[in-house]
Amino acid sequence: MVFPALTLRSGDHVLDAGCGWGETAIEIAQRVGTSGSVVGIDCCGAFLDTARADARAAGLANLTFVEADVQTYAFEPVYDFCFSRFGTQFFENPVAGLRNMRSALRPGGTMTMIVWRGRADNPWLTLSKDVVLRYLPPVKEHAATCGPGPFSMADTRS
Repeated sequence: MVFPALTLRSGDHVLDAGCGWGETAIEIAQRVGTSGSVVGIDCCGAFLDTARADARAAGLANLTFVEADVQTYAFEPVYDFCFSRFGTQFFENPVAGLRNMRSALRPGGTMTMIVWRGRADNPWLTLSKDVVLRYLPPVKEHAATCGPGPFSMADTRS
């Protein structure tokens, strides 16, 4: 739903930070057309292998993927637009990561991120919790819990 609201233009040079499997980078590459370019960057090579295969299957020559850490990668300020769909929430140091992403932008460039929001901002997420709390006691303060993201079920003790 966010793509229609993005101010991407044909010919833009775009960075997709934390691109994962590349689906957003592919969508963006299609939007900026052959006169534009997209670089997807992620620290997980296995994700990028899938992204590269999908980009080849889509016939996109204006899209490349880089395996690197967005927080420390030496960007050149050549991008018109920096985009991140959830990638920034996994930064070890969000301030350093966001500053480094900003360094990739040309003056006047745009940075857009999609991030998790609180339950209060998404009432449909609270409904199930409210129902469960009617029947079960709340989780104790130091209990292992799960949070947002693909690693939410990980247990640090194992």
